[in-house]
Amino acid sequence: MHLLRRALQAYTAQWQRLYPQLTPPQASVLLTLRDRPSISQTHLGELTAIDGATLTPLLRSLEERGYLSRRVDEHNRRRKLVELTKHGADVVEQAQRIAARTDEIMLADLTQEQRRNLMTTLATLAGLTKR
Repeated sequence: MHLLRRALQAYTAQWQRLYPQLTPPQASVLLTLRDRPSISQTHLGELTAIDGATLTPLLRSLEERGYLSRRVDEHNRRRKLVELTKHGADVVEQAQRIAARTDEIMLADLTQEQRRNLMTTLATLAGLTKR
């Protein structure tokens, strides 16, 4: 697992070189919101695998920058809904290009078969969190 952590650190460092304005977790949140017009903060945390204590300040930062908005759900006042703004949608497009470029750089030395195997293994490991 040490190697997995090192690989994540290398990915994050490469991402930050290309796009220092946004962290990979912030991009993950914005990309998730792009596909869901209005989602509860709790469900967003589940989909992005970001715990509440980390998600709340992350959302606050993105909201302050105008990338998303949060509002109380009119049907359940205890629940907050999160939505991507127009400005956030523009940022998502750029983040998606950066993610693709980061993947390209990080996987450049792997054959297509190695890439497929890596993705299969990562998907398996990610699925373990559901147990």
